[in-house]
Amino acid sequence: MARPRPLTPNQYGSALVFAAADPEQLAKPKTPEDLAKRLADLEKRGENLAKRFDRPDDTFQVSVDEALYFSNSDQVQNDLLGEGGKLLGRVLKTEGLAKRLEIAFLNTLSREPSPEETKTLNRYLEARSADEKGAWQQVLWALMTSSEMRFNR
Repeated sequence: MARPRPLTPNQYGSALVFAAADPEQLAKPKTPEDLAKRLADLEKRGENLAKRFDRPDDTFQVSVDEALYFSNSDQVQNDLLGEGGKLLGRVLKTEGLAKRLEIAFLNTLSREPSPEETKTLNRYLEARSADEKGAWQQVLWALMTSSEMRFNR
């Protein structure tokens, strides 16, 4: 079995930007040119985000600077966890917890949630139902910063 390797800064920056994008905007472009323009914009945003990450080596650990950036950056909040034209907006517009979780997992981890993940997140979201948007931001953020997304397995 191969050892997990962290994504390069460009790979991780692009993965985050693509994961945060509204899947409907990519699935149903108005024209092929519109899709090409949208993809180029996402790639450029991923490259800009990648500048914040250290190049991983054999003893990879997330740097303090990277952790602080993720925790305190308005750019992260707006570009990755905002509503307009983003994954969060699509999730909040979707009816039903199961469908919402499916969209979130497919967009971030390219798989559906397991029954245990669904049960755990259902409890989490129910306990925070007074702040639905904030709770979903936290769920999406947990998926985007998970080791499953950060490492190439």
